[in-house]
Amino acid sequence: MKSTYQLRGTKRKSETSMPECSSHSNANKRYLDLGRRTIFSLIGKGKPEFSNVLAQNCNLPEEIWIKIFEFAILGHGSTGFRNLLNLCQVCLSWRNLIVSSPRFWRVIDLSEIRPTNRNDILSLCDMELFKHTTHLSLAGWGNEMDRNTFAHLLKKCGNLLGLDVGGCYKFDGHSMSLLINLAPHLEEIDLSKTFNGKMINNSRKNPPNLSQFPLFPNLMIEFIEKRGKDLKSINLSENRINQINLIFKAIVNCPSLQLLDLSNIDTHSTFCIASDSLLESCPQLRVLRLCNVAIKPYKKIESGLPNLEELCLPNSICESAINDQILNGFACHSTKLRLLDIRGSSRVTSNCLLKLPATDLQYLSIDNCTHIFSYGLELVIDKWKHSLKNIDASQNFYPQGIEEGINLLVQNSSSPLETLNLRGSSLSFDAVIKLVLSCRRLRMVDLQSCRALPRGTKRLFRNETEIKELRKFIYDEKHLR
Repeated sequence: MKSTYQLRGTKRKSETSMPECSSHSNANKRYLDLGRRTIFSLIGKGKPEFSNVLAQNCNLPEEIWIKIFEFAILGHGSTGFRNLLNLCQVCLSWRNLIVSSPRFWRVIDLSEIRPTNRNDILSLCDMELFKHTTHLSLAGWGNEMDRNTFAHLLKKCGNLLGLDVGGCYKFDGHSMSLLINLAPHLEEIDLSKTFNGKMINNSRKNPPNLSQFPLFPNLMIEFIEKRGKDLKSINLSENRINQINLIFKAIVNCPSLQLLDLSNIDTHSTFCIASDSLLESCPQLRVLRLCNVAIKPYKKIESGLPNLEELCLPNSICESAINDQILNGFACHSTKLRLLDIRGSSRVTSNCLLKLPATDLQYLSIDNCTHIFSYGLELVIDKWKHSLKNIDASQNFYPQGIEEGINLLVQNSSSPLETLNLRGSSLSFDAVIKLVLSCRRLRMVDLQSCRALPRGTKRLFRNETEIKELRKFIYDEKHLR
């Protein structure tokens, strides 16, 4: 499951801690460090030095080689899978070692590996290399996904728990039928952007069929009914779905659901989510994304979503779609909340945010939330100033709140703030000076269209280098007061 804002600056577990082998611990440590450096610097570049490294360390134990390979393969997505294939071509012993290690084949990311030669993928399947695969990604294949290849992959991945076919425009009704019949253990499914907007047809001239609507109600409902008790993640965002209300009625019968994304769905019918049924039927939700979705307010508060970590309710279609009642219904007991996105919600007040039980919010997006900007923004910032890493308070025409909020942020010399979006906001250059000189972890500041700022500063500072340029500009005698 992927978050809207990825946490950065953290190392993978394999990089921070590594168990020692029972024998030759000191020598093994030295070889591991050497392997980490040489793998990343030489793999895939065709340099002759790599053969020398191989010759010097050919007598290493297998468990050491496996640890070295992990640095190049695990946790790197599609790049890691490319590295895996490259390592298999170095020598026969490496190939045999990788092929016989199930850990390297549990997560297969083919998102950047196009099936230009279908036989290459089929040959990997026939070698039974995917029998240990639990998570498979074909994201972004567009119109290149072949139905027979997809069927073959599903047959060989008998233990598949997670599947990502986001952006696969050829994922049609027949593919959905294959999924129903050949993936009996599936728990996580990503079907986002499977509808190609460029191929929209006039429904009057061409009635919808399985190809035009890959997420056809009867097929989706059948899939959810079969896997409902075990489904943990459903992503249907960025799609054109007919009769989405029927699908939603099936979704709320998934008691184990932890991630639900129904953002930006185009449908012929009026789509309105009943928050009562969602709160009662899916209490284990950790990630809820409902961008541009109408939500029917609940009748009474009971338990809310106690495990909620990410709540995205931005709305650019109707500014009054989200209010205090709806937000409080979802997050009234969410002590673990880390990300809150309510952009465009003009009816949400600062009092509602102050009442939320979340103690360590890290990502706050309140772009164009006029009610919060007009009163109480500084109180909201003060509540989470110790944990906020990302703040989006753009389109703020009330300078008092944001300037007082910045004054509170700079009081903490070890502020974790990394990115700040104030695009189109009204604030003084004095506030910018305090912010940039005090928050030393800043790596992105957006000051575009801030009219009160001097020329040269009304732009986007994308990285640490550009932030340093801004500090240098500030230290100029003309601007440092």
